Amino acid sequence: YGTLLDAPAGGVKPDPFADPVLREILRQHGHEPSASPSADLHAAVLRHHAAAGVPYPEIDLRVVWRDVLSLPPEADTTGLVLATEAAWHPATLIPGAAEAIQRVSRSGLTLGLLSNAQCNTLASLGGLADLFWPEFILLSYQQGMSKPAPELFEMLADRLAGRGITPAETLYIGNDPLHDIVPAAAAGFRTALFTGHPGSHRPGECSPDFRLADWKALSTLF
Repeated sequence: YGTLLDAPAGGVKPDPFADPVLREILRQHGHEPSASPSADLHAAVLRHHAAAGVPYPEIDLRVVWRDVLSLPPEADTTGLVLATEAAWHPATLIPGAAEAIQRVSRSGLTLGLLSNAQCNTLASLGGLADLFWPEFILLSYQQGMSKPAPELFEMLADRLAGRGITPAETLYIGNDPLHDIVPAAAAGFRTALFTGHPGSHRPGECSPDFRLADWKALSTLF
């Protein structure tokens, strides 16, 4: 988000403007909603973060909704997450991203994805998701931790090593100086800071190897 996808800022928080839509979606999925589903979800997220026991915890929205709705562990809430996130935090591709990723894929280079993400993220990418190698897709909700956790970048480096690829041979592109560029560089990756969209800018200092003012600039690096 902020590099390939643009989505409303704010994340999960009490949101009285979203509650009517969330209540209707919950009813459509067979649940009786409370007065403020967004507040219930936010409270559950805080509980899960507190219980995680790691510096940079990440929740799985499917699990958190099961908690909010008092559902059994085997209940599948994937459809609920897809519907609520599409309505509450709709994501769109950042201009130029699709063309740039398709061009890199056609060139034969290996594509990976390390993202603070939920189960709806790949669906938001549409057909672009198929261009990333599955073994190099690391999504925070699957790991129980989020960027800038060093373990995520080390995990990606280990997976790349299994294919004979070193971090020094890998360009990591991100829009957040402190959550992307600094930890990626610490793990040995080459880095590029993406600043090509109003929703991309994040505070913090970093020293990337490259700066991308838009996705077209990526073609100058290969």
